[in-house]
Amino acid sequence: MPAGPARTMAMELVVARARKLADEQTFDPAEVRRWLREGNDEQRVAALAMMQAKPELRDFDSMLTAIKRSRTPSSNTTPCV
Repeated sequence: MPAGPARTMAMELVVARARKLADEQTFDPAEVRRWLREGNDEQRVAALAMMQAKPELRDFDSMLTAIKRSRTPSSNTTPCV
């Protein structure tokens, strides 16, 4: 999907659904970490949203690695200081 408001809206819906699912069901933290490390784009977004919703699913090292090894090129070419 090309960048723009429609993609942003679709992503927000995916994130909201993943957060709700995390609240309604029990997930194995190791499985959620695996989605973040090895999953497709949708699984990675869902894993991040679920980690945001449920503290027991969070794994700081996995999230940091996902950020460092982003699959999406940054539109910001200015380094953070």
